[in-house]
Parts: sequence; structure tokens; C-alpha cells
Amino acid sequence: MIGAGGLPELGIRRPVLVLVMNLLVALAGAAALLAVEVRELPDVDRPVVMVRANFPGASPETMDSEVTSVIEGAVARVSGVRELRSSSEEGNGRVRIEFAPGVDLDTAAADVREAVSRVERQLPDRVEEVNVVKADDDAGAIINISAISDKLTAEELARVVEQDIVPEIISIDGVADVNMFGNRRRMLHVAVDPLRLTSYGLAVGDVAAVLRNAPFDVPAGSFHSDLQDLIVRADASTVTADQIKSIIIRDNVHVGDIANVYFGPEDARTTVQLDGRSVIGMGVVRQAQSNTIEISDAVRRVVARLNERLKDVRLGIIRDD
Repeated sequence: MIGAGGLPELGIRRPVLVLVMNLLVALAGAAALLAVEVRELPDVDRPVVMVRANFPGASPETMDSEVTSVIEGAVARVSGVRELRSSSEEGNGRVRIEFAPGVDLDTAAADVREAVSRVERQLPDRVEEVNVVKADDDAGAIINISAISDKLTAEELARVVEQDIVPEIISIDGVADVNMFGNRRRMLHVAVDPLRLTSYGLAVGDVAAVLRNAPFDVPAGSFHSDLQDLIVRADASTVTADQIKSIIIRDNVHVGDIANVYFGPEDARTTVQLDGRSVIGMGVVRQAQSNTIEISDAVRRVVARLNERLKDVRLGIIRDD
């Protein structure tokens, strides 16, 4: 009990007790300081998982009926789903799964991956890149990075970014995805001459069908004519332009007789420039419920390490939230 003298009297009579009480307050303060999380904004993120699928050349209707709806039906059975939303566009579809508050995001993402893997065989053969990402598809990048090179070509720079840089960044704890802009990968181009095609009595569909069924494993390419733009699949590491030219379309007509075949950078669909120079841009998207400040610090460390290791590529952070 505290007497009439109050706390001063207690401090004089029981100095050890007062010292212990002050130590306990200091320890509690230190523990709180170490445990508190420094964030840009309060942790109000909802647990959201996105599933993306690419189906080159598919119409929105085909995408919806053969891909998006199949994925929807699979993930709807996952425990804890609060809201399911999907969209289908030409060549790609997205399914957004929001889980109930309190659901562990890592567990939810693992359950979604398992559900998607069970129905992948039901999807059309040409569906590729079915990705599960622990982030809202509408989430913007928290950090933008530029990659520039004075020595590498556009396709060589794209290869370095895809193989050496993006995997390093996406492995950072809390990073959901890395979006690339302005990258132009090495692709197979088959440019059909309409006059030569007509002179042999062939149609664009004949050439496309032969290229689709070619005995090569080609990851990406393009097929152009005045009226159509089709996808070609080939592995640039094992296929040469001469091999593609020698493919027989009909009778004695080869692909090289009606088209120019060459490997080169893919057609530019987006362009990113920094100080008037073309660069490849990367946008780092954070996972829901992750810490923006911790991701920023980790990305800066990775960028510094990559700048020391990669001699022909310079990385720069051009925006950091």
C-alpha cells in the first residue's frame, strides 16, 4: 500500500521495487519498439489471389467458355472464398478470388494452385501460362525499375531481364509479380508475300496450319500477312530460319517460296523511354498484406547487387512509393 507520502515516500522506502518497476516499463517499451511494424499505410489489405491464363488467338467468347469458366468452377470449391470475379478478353482471361478476412494468404494461394492444377488437363492444348498470383490484378506497381544497355540489342536485353533480373526481384519476400514493359523478345517471323501466295493457289490458312503442325518445339513467334496476324510456335535455340523455309506446304511448295522467314525482335506493342532512350521497364507489384517499406529496401539491395554483377546492363529505380 502507498502511504500518505505517496510515490516519493515509496521510492525512498522501497528503492529496489521502484527500480524493478522502471526496468519492467523500459523492457515493455523496448519490446513494443522492436515488434511494431513500420508501414506506409495501415494493414487493411484483403486476401486476394489472381489466376491469369493466356490463350493466343482465342476470342473473348471462346476464352470465357473454354478457359475462364473452367478455372472459375475449380477455384469456387476452395475453402474460405468470399467473392469470385472474372473477365475474359481476346487471348487472355483473369479470375479474381477474394477470401474472407483472417484467411492465411499463403494457404489460400496454395489451395488455388492445387485447384487449378486439377483442371489444367481440361483446358485447350494451346492455353499457356496459367499463373496464380497473390495480388489484386488492379494493384499498381510500388516500385518502377529501368534496364538499359549500350552494348546489348533489344532482344538480348530482354533475355537478360527475363532470365537474370526478374527472377531475383520476384524472389523477394512480399513481391507478388514483376510486370515488364517495352521488352522485345527474339521471335520467329514469317512474312507472307500475298502475290506469291496467290500464284501457288494457297491461302493464309494453309500456311498457318503447316506451321502449327511443324515438327519443332517453338515457344514464340509471329505470322504476318496483310489481312491476318497469327501466332507461330518454335524453339529459337534449336530451329533455324532455313529449317522453317524448307517445310512443305503442298506438293513441292515450301514456306520459303511464299514468305520471308527470319528471327528478330518481336513487334513493339509497348515502348518505354527514359531521358529519350528506349529502356525496358519493370513494375514491382507487392503481395496483399505485405509491407511496402520492407519490399522497397530489399529491392534496392537487389538492384545494387545486380548492378555490380551485370556489366552490360544498368538498372535504375525511377519511382518508389
